[in-house]
Amino acid sequence: MSSTPVEVTFFSRCQKPTFKPRVDLDYSEINTKTPSLSESAFALDHQKVDEMVFLCDRDLEDYEENLMWLRSQILFIEEQQTRLKAHKTRLRSLSHIRKLPTEILASIFGYTCEWNVLQEYPWRTDEEDRPTKLTSPIISYLPALSLSATCIQWRSVAGGHLGRGSYRSWDDFLHLYDKNSFLIAPTQLLSR
Repeated sequence: MSSTPVEVTFFSRCQKPTFKPRVDLDYSEINTKTPSLSESAFALDHQKVDEMVFLCDRDLEDYEENLMWLRSQILFIEEQQTRLKAHKTRLRSLSHIRKLPTEILASIFGYTCEWNVLQEYPWRTDEEDRPTKLTSPIISYLPALSLSATCIQWRSVAGGHLGRGSYRSWDDFLHLYDKNSFLIAPTQLLSR
């Protein structure tokens, strides 16, 4: 049986190793020059064979280093690809909301932000409890604030709605307002 050399196609950067091999791997030449088992082992030059084995070992070490470098490059490229896919997904999720007209966003804002609870802090000393008992994180009581911090388009929608005086629960705040106090009037806060 005759053995035909297998053709392997490589990526253009991988066709040549990053180092110069010490041993030439021309398979057709190796098949013709390799002694058969019937030939005498004494006919070979042992010093030359030992030298070739040593060079093969060094080439194998270099190939292993090259493989490790290529594997690290593959891992780096795969990680970059994963990050890019995640970034693309995040961008896609943002792009749809930007296409909506301001009127639709205003309807969403109105539905989401029915009430925003504003309270005086610190509480008056004659009161032991807060005017409104908060059972969730404070940001959940201020949906207008959290939505208006999302992007410029939501900020403009929030400014239009809050400027009209809707969606606010003052909770005994306005009658406690003192011009000499350190508190800023809520209307001033919302107009910013």
